[in-house]
Amino acid sequence: MLLSDLRETVSIYSAKAKELDDECIELQEKLISIDPLRQERYEDRRTQLVFGRETLHLVKDGKRFPEIEFADEQPGDLDLSMRGLTHIPISAYLMHLHTLNLDSNSITSTRFIRNLLNVRRVNLSNNLIERLEGLQHAPSLELLTLENNMIAKWGDVVSGFVFWREGKMGRTGGHVKVLLGENPVVENEGGEYVLEKRWEDVGEVGVEIQWKSEEVRLTEEALVAAEGTVSPGESYLEAIRRVSTTAVEFDAGTCSGTA
Repeated sequence: MLLSDLRETVSIYSAKAKELDDECIELQEKLISIDPLRQERYEDRRTQLVFGRETLHLVKDGKRFPEIEFADEQPGDLDLSMRGLTHIPISAYLMHLHTLNLDSNSITSTRFIRNLLNVRRVNLSNNLIERLEGLQHAPSLELLTLENNMIAKWGDVVSGFVFWREGKMGRTGGHVKVLLGENPVVENEGGEYVLEKRWEDVGEVGVEIQWKSEEVRLTEEALVAAEGTVSPGESYLEAIRRVSTTAVEFDAGTCSGTA
């Protein structure tokens, strides 16, 4: 009976804490709208509150301080997309994650990834990132999606992979794929095929960068497949490049264009 009462009390307090969190988040949103001069401060406070609310289930009984005791059932995936986050606070809560979805927020930096020792897949599409940083400190990272951000310069791409092999903590055979389609750097630096060649010249082992958007890549592959076999003496990649130089009419709801 005592254990049952205790569990009920914990549940009541957890529900009350969530209710207070929601009220505080709503207050920050109001302050953002009426006090634009301090907008960034309120956005950061809101991010802290939303992050705390959305990750509370990762610890036992909502116990945040002074010691973290992780919940028995740890999810491998966490979806924090479309939460209005401006950054990801440094947190031990995320140490067990393998997949983190942060699509469609207002995040400006990739530095937080260095704290995610077990994460394999991170989706940061549709954010406000201008420069890659800290990726060499994520030893388990396999896929990083950064489509439709604000990366505009070649140097801001290369900066993310300084000391890549050393930063992978001595791992051999580590490989990461980075999707960078729909960033200004593609157009600014001469297109995806120019960037492919430049990246080959860098010679960074274990890093594969895809400069075109995943949607366009899949469309081109489908067109090559629809045409039938690849021409004699032509590689599959060459066939895709050939298709990408023709005018393509996409289905309604996507786009149309010429490479």
